[in-house]
Amino acid sequence: MSTDTTEVDTYLQVVAGVRIAYGVAAFAAPAIALALIGAKSSEDSRQANVFLGSRDIALGIHTLVAIRNGTQRDAVLVNQLCEVVDSVIVAQDVIRRGRLTPASAFGAAFNLSQHLVWARSRRLLG
Repeated sequence: MSTDTTEVDTYLQVVAGVRIAYGVAAFAAPAIALALIGAKSSEDSRQANVFLGSRDIALGIHTLVAIRNGTQRDAVLVNQLCEVVDSVIVAQDVIRRGRLTPASAFGAAFNLSQHLVWARSRRLLG
């Protein structure tokens, strides 16, 4: 049974592009990348952002390779697992601070949008 992956491939390509772009920005200009998501820039936050940027670059490349190799299910699963971990990190930040910050609000909104994308992708892939 063949599955039409056109819509899923589009989701994967867009998310891979965003992840790679953010990862490159995190390396090239970590303070600017942090400012884009409303986070305060410090030496520690810039370093952490560079580490997260490397993860996003690797994940974006993996996703593009999965499209080419026909392993979209794997790419959806890996991306979805990363979103689950990111959601836990956002929740921990909100609990620790006792409030939603601009950065955690951005993270929560982005995570929600991605959870919806991956849930739809899993349904389309059967």
